[in-house]
Amino acid sequence: MDWTVWITAAAVVAHALAYLIYLWQVWRRQSVPNASTWLAWIFIAALGVATYQGMTNDWLKTAPLVAAAVGCTTVTAIAASMRLFKRLEPWDWIALAVSVGAAIIWVATRDATRANLFLQLSAVASFTPTLRALTRRDPAKKISEKSPAWLVWSLAYALNNAVVLCRWTGHWPDIVGPLVDFIGHATIAATVVALVHVNRRRQRPRRQT
Repeated sequence: MDWTVWITAAAVVAHALAYLIYLWQVWRRQSVPNASTWLAWIFIAALGVATYQGMTNDWLKTAPLVAAAVGCTTVTAIAASMRLFKRLEPWDWIALAVSVGAAIIWVATRDATRANLFLQLSAVASFTPTLRALTRRDPAKKISEKSPAWLVWSLAYALNNAVVLCRWTGHWPDIVGPLVDFIGHATIAATVVALVHVNRRRQRPRRQT
């Protein structure tokens, strides 16, 4: 058996584990999913699977994205049922508009590569609301995210990129989507870790001289 199959399987498991961890965090109110990010991700994830498979014609590369699409839809549905989502923000509409544009490009031209690359603009926009909520929060309030799920997602997308590189065909657009997803999730994970560190330093009693 091709050893890249095992890397793909590990990526799928990592995605599933990350979503389970995040659901636990949501259930315990340790994470509050941002509507502007998660509602956009449903459409982005579904269209991403379709265009990426159409572009690569390689299910080993696409399988982790399918796991992500299922997990994203599940988290969004549960968060909505718990009434955790607030009113949509402008960035959400931008992300959705770009996603719809990608769909129109795909349908009109049947060019999965062009549509998938255009979709990455929507993916970048979709990370912004969560990052804004983290960095512009009230210092008196607790951080709206916890790092474990985001760290596991970063690992999952790192494995995604490893699969793409192992099955490299010289088609550079294949790496763009997985790389954007890795950078986005790793940035949020790093931001949460940094904020926790800053909060702990603030809470330490100052030594009297």
